[in-house]
Amino acid sequence: MFGNRFTPVQRHDKVLAVATQLASQIREAVLKETDYTCSAGIAHNKMLAKMASGQNKPNGQTIIPESQVELAMGAMPVGKIKFAIRCDLLPI
Repeated sequence: MFGNRFTPVQRHDKVLAVATQLASQIREAVLKETDYTCSAGIAHNKMLAKMASGQNKPNGQTIIPESQVELAMGAMPVGKIKFAIRCDLLPI
């Protein structure tokens, strides 16, 4: 880090730190209001966040920083990775 300049990875990690605090507050509010626990996944995209949310059930949160994406994906069984296929892009 040099002065007030951050690398893109450092910027992403700061955003994840804020998201982690927000997720924790939301989980606490859900517990207080409903008496139910919930899990949260925090990552830079929806697919990774969804994968992360299943890691510490029933009452935890998992963060996948950008520097750990490759490791997290490598440890995930292929059957657990879900993605959408746009049928209009398939050659017919």
